[in-house]
Formats: sequence, C-alpha cells, structure tokens
Amino acid sequence: MGVVLTHSAKFCCNKKIFNPYRLNNKDKEKTSYFVAHLIEKTAEWSPYNKVDILKGEDLRFVEENLSCNAAISWNAYLKMTKISCPIHGNKDQCHL
Repeated sequence: MGVVLTHSAKFCCNKKIFNPYRLNNKDKEKTSYFVAHLIEKTAEWSPYNKVDILKGEDLRFVEENLSCNAAISWNAYLKMTKISCPIHGNKDQCHL
C-alpha cells in the first residue's frame, strides 16, 4: 500500500501539496498532488522507484488529509473518479 503522487488535478481526490516534485528520473519538478486514498499496490506494477523525498510540510499534509478508510484498489479509485467519491465528492464539489 502507498500514497500515489501525480501532476494531475483532474480528480477531486487529488490534493495539491505545497512543493513541486519529480515523479520519475526524467521529470522536472512540477506542481504535485497526492491521491487522498491509501492505494493497494498490485503485483503487476513494477517495483517502486524512489525518485524524490517528501518535504516535512508535505508529509504532514498527506498524513492529515489521507482518507482513513480502508485501502482501495487503483481500479476502485478510477471508478470513483467517474461517479463521485463518497469522501471527497465530485469535481464540482471539490475544494483543492
């Protein structure tokens, strides 16, 4: 299980963090978001590749804003983004 970082603000569950991060070794630092759900890592995904380290204020923000419900699969997260997240609402209700 882990927290997923992204550069996408497309979904209401993606919360903006304070500092920009690289998501892979080829990336430049960009505005970053985290998926506010604990995501189950599947065996099909490649091993984690540590690229950057969250700064203290971002780590605290993630810990304070991570949904405390049970971990969900990536597919369950994608389904919620198409309808409405029971915790974060839909894009029209979003407060990023």
